[in-house]
Amino acid sequence: MTYEQTMEKLQMDLQLRRFSEGTITGYNYTLNRFLNSVDKSDKDNLDESDFRSYLYTLHQTDLNARTINNYNSAIRFLYEVTLEKDINYKRVPYAKINTYQPTFFSPDEILTLFDGISSAKHLAFYLNLYGSGLRISEMLSLKTEDILKSKMLLRVRIGKGRKERFTPLTEAGYQAFRLYWKQYSPENSQNYVFPDHTKTRPMSSQAFSSALNKIAKKADFHKPTHPHAFRNHNLSSIQTFKAK
Repeated sequence: MTYEQTMEKLQMDLQLRRFSEGTITGYNYTLNRFLNSVDKSDKDNLDESDFRSYLYTLHQTDLNARTINNYNSAIRFLYEVTLEKDINYKRVPYAKINTYQPTFFSPDEILTLFDGISSAKHLAFYLNLYGSGLRISEMLSLKTEDILKSKMLLRVRIGKGRKERFTPLTEAGYQAFRLYWKQYSPENSQNYVFPDHTKTRPMSSQAFSSALNKIAKKADFHKPTHPHAFRNHNLSSIQTFKAK
């Protein structure tokens, strides 16, 4: 199969399993990078050595074990489901993940990070991630009709366990959405609040993680930063935060 045929079959395989939009976006991003890194025009010729070599390359980068394991899972899916190939798990092992204490930010640290955000898009994303307690994949899958201003709620259509639920929409978060919409006008056919450049899919989590690292570095912030760390904090520090 050509690259295009492989990606087309992959989309069907992902949709048949009713994976979330966030998972589909992540798999597409990961497998696009993998397939383009392998110098084989016929993707049916991919073998286990290509898989092992790519994993080894990832281990030479500064990617953490959890991210490398996400690549591993996506490539396993490609091989076993889309390409219908058997692989030996012992030869393509998951990376060991070191246990660590979760990162928590104080209210002052949260405000320091928010004050360092100059992009209306990033402010809308992080402020609402913090204020609502949404998972990153849920925020990325958010659509305009899920912002319920009359009830000051955000609707999560398919969250963990594929259950619909509602989370708080703070006034600061709503104003951040308004500013973002005014500056970016992110219209797209699927009504995603945060569409990617194709305007057919949501943005990738990697884009926001990278942006947060740059914001933290600019603010001379020394704690490990990741969008997930914004969840489950005391919301008092943003109740009066004003979107610039």
